[in-house]
Formats: sequence, structure tokens, C-alpha cells
Amino acid sequence: MLLLALALLTTCAEKIDFGPDAGITYRDAHNYPHGDDPTDWTSDGSWNKKEKALFSFATKIELNGSQLGGLTNMSFFPNPVAAGGAGQFHFDSKMTAIKAKLVFVDQQYKVIQNQEIAIDAPRLSFMQAFPPDKFSSGHVYRMYYAFYGADGTLYQKGHGDIKIDK
Repeated sequence: MLLLALALLTTCAEKIDFGPDAGITYRDAHNYPHGDDPTDWTSDGSWNKKEKALFSFATKIELNGSQLGGLTNMSFFPNPVAAGGAGQFHFDSKMTAIKAKLVFVDQQYKVIQNQEIAIDAPRLSFMQAFPPDKFSSGHVYRMYYAFYGADGTLYQKGHGDIKIDK
């Protein structure tokens, strides 16, 4: 009985807690907010081992080190996004010639999709597709991001939660 309880606690501890009310920052198709999760689309402090492992490509980057910042007005819209649809990730940046790594995971930290983008303008919005063969309707996914320079400088890291609508 004790082993079963321990197994359940371990399994639960390895799941992402998206927070109350789906844990997302609700935004309409024009990027107007309709509810907020204050942990989304901002700078994260320390990441746990599972979160850091998502960025194992970045051996030169100290993911729990200091962040220089320089990115503002981050958002994702619409949220929730229609099943099989697309949304926009938006942010303003003071820097150019940096990169961002985006990793999309389910509640158990299983990587669904990842990509790298080059930042070459002070303001950037780009479309992100959510194909139904990867993203199931009615589920919430987390997008982790890390903005960094070629020299290993960490500008900002964080996360945002995205719900796929039914």
C-alpha cells in the first residue's frame, strides 16, 4: 500500500500544474486580454531538471543563471486556439541577431514539437500551427522559450500555456 501511494505521488509530481481555470492567459483574435495567468509570457526564475533538459542543446547557456532581459509585451493569441488552427506568438525585443528556442510539451513534459527562430527585428510576431495529429483538442500545452545569443548569453526564458479548443 505504501509503494502504491509513493508511486502515485511521484507520478503526480511529474505533471505540469497549469493553474486554475485551465491555467492560460485568455486572448481574443485581436490580442485583447480576457483573463490572465500571471505566470505566463513572462520571465521564469529557476527551472527544474525536466525543464532544463528540454534545452539540452544549449550546453553553453546557464539556464538558471541571470537573464539580461530586453524582451517585452509577450503574448500568444488567440488563446484558446481552434483545434487544427494557428495562433501568433508576439513580443518586442531591444536586440537583433539573437535566437529563440521554443519547446511545446504536454502535461507530462513530453515534447510535442520544438523549433528555433532567429530574431532579426525589434518587434516580432509569427504564426504557430497546431496540427491535430500532434495537438489534441480540449488539452492544454506548455510552450517553453529561451532567448539567447551565439555567445551563450541568456536574455530571457519563460513559458506560456496554450489551450487547444474543441
